[in-house]
Amino acid sequence: MKNPNIVMYHRINTSKHQKINDWYFRRKMIVDINDLYNLIDSYKNKGYKAGNIKQCIENSNYFHLSFDDGFKEHLNLAYFLKEKHKLDHDSVSFSINISNSIKHDYTGMDLVYAILSNKLIDVLNSYLDTDFYPKDIPKIKKHIASLQPEKLVKLSNHFKPLHKQLEGEFLKESEIIELSKLFKVTSHGVTHRFLTNHKKTSEKEVLQSKIILESIINQEVDTFCFPEGKNDADLQSYCKKAGFKYALSIKHQNDNNFCIGRIIN
Repeated sequence: MKNPNIVMYHRINTSKHQKINDWYFRRKMIVDINDLYNLIDSYKNKGYKAGNIKQCIENSNYFHLSFDDGFKEHLNLAYFLKEKHKLDHDSVSFSINISNSIKHDYTGMDLVYAILSNKLIDVLNSYLDTDFYPKDIPKIKKHIASLQPEKLVKLSNHFKPLHKQLEGEFLKESEIIELSKLFKVTSHGVTHRFLTNHKKTSEKEVLQSKIILESIINQEVDTFCFPEGKNDADLQSYCKKAGFKYALSIKHQNDNNFCIGRIIN
């Protein structure tokens, strides 16, 4: 079976006044809000209905919108979607990464984009003992996302002056609570890395992310979104053991609620 109609986004350009690091544009991670509206209208005009994750994997006549990483503009976007399209709470989901929004450790590629935009690639190479160029994004991602969590935090702390800049990129706790009243909040893990590495820590992180988010929004968090879509049978079992009902990936496995594919947009 092809991926269900669960469409995944990262950043949404909601206003001409919105300031977004150019590297998100270079990485083609930006979608204009009008293009998103057009997609919703297209689904509806074809007779599709906005639905929850369960409905989408059971019935191809439903679609679901999924937004990763908890970017700052997601809260405004949620209000726009609620006002313009009257979408139900569980028909849209926003995944939150604990490192970025709660702990402010900034262990994902967002730190790298900040490093590149501030022309600090030489500092990164010196710290990692590498010889990357800005064009080497795939290699940089593979290297950094494979590091142990504690090394990711140390790397981020090496670039502490960038934290203020990064803080403005992500939702804070009060905004996550506000968002949860509009649409579904899901987990995107604790550190934004390849969870298929360092699995003992990964198992703890999967559970910890659920506990932390539920304590913040006072709602059940029943869905896990694998960072970079990376997962295997072990990661799927960690999600099930932690009490999640679903896990979203990129590739889809039939009859497996812990490897549900999404359409990247």
